[in-house]
Amino acid sequence: MKEAREMSREFLEGHLGAGGFSRLAVGVKEAAFALGVSQKQVRDWIARGELRAFKAGKRTLIRVEELEGFVRRLEEEAPAHGRKVK
Repeated sequence: MKEAREMSREFLEGHLGAGGFSRLAVGVKEAAFALGVSQKQVRDWIARGELRAFKAGKRTLIRVEELEGFVRRLEEEAPAHGRKVK
């Protein structure tokens, strides 16, 4: 439990830049943590074109806005909780 809280704190601190403003983009590791999936899953979504990313030097970055839109798209495509998919 402590590890999850520590990771959450680190993610939130990493999401805030100097002066408290939000970061514009995050790396694959941070995106995976924010979405609750593996880094491999994030890279698979990027490879299939489902999640847009860009390179900055050697790093693969994903705009925070893109992550938010991606989650909205997943939510819209998912069946409502408790209803069976036909």
